[in-house]
Amino acid sequence: MTFAHKWVLSLLLLLPILAWLKGKRGSPPAFLYSSVQLVRAVLNDVWLPTAPMKFKRPFHLLVSAIRATNPTVTTTSFFNSQINNLGHPLFQWDTPDGFPDKVEYWAGNILPRWAFAISLSSQNSATSVKVDTAPYLAGSADNVIDLINNNYFGGEIPTTTRTALTNYLKAGTFNDARVRETIALGLSANAFQWY
Repeated sequence: MTFAHKWVLSLLLLLPILAWLKGKRGSPPAFLYSSVQLVRAVLNDVWLPTAPMKFKRPFHLLVSAIRATNPTVTTTSFFNSQINNLGHPLFQWDTPDGFPDKVEYWAGNILPRWAFAISLSSQNSATSVKVDTAPYLAGSADNVIDLINNNYFGGEIPTTTRTALTNYLKAGTFNDARVRETIALGLSANAFQWY
């Protein structure tokens, strides 16, 4: 059976809904009612704040670090090698379900995560990756922490992390190297490892 127009089938599917909306039937069609219940359940705003935190897989850590630092990227070879060093080589998981997203699987790779944070924050190459520290150096140490808070933690940096970063940054000479080390510490912070 062929239809004269591609929308005829859609119209046939919408007729029960339209009839119910016009009041010609007493109760909504079962599929409409169940769909509305499903959407209400999924969009329940009580669930999100009570949801448990998830440990970032290395790919998510790498992407969120790129977003946070906003580097100038000329070539992606640095990131390809880093994702392999983190133990999450792209397209290398044998089964179709993908890499595990449980904390137990990834909890043993903290040192590679810290090494990645140090490596990314120290990138200053015009030919591969450059993390620009000029916006950080334009202000004071408190401005650096505010930038890290906004860019890395979405304005919700834990007080202990903020205090630790501030103390570290103010304990030495305020220069490019110290700012890069503070960026690495921010990326290595426990609060940055979870979402």
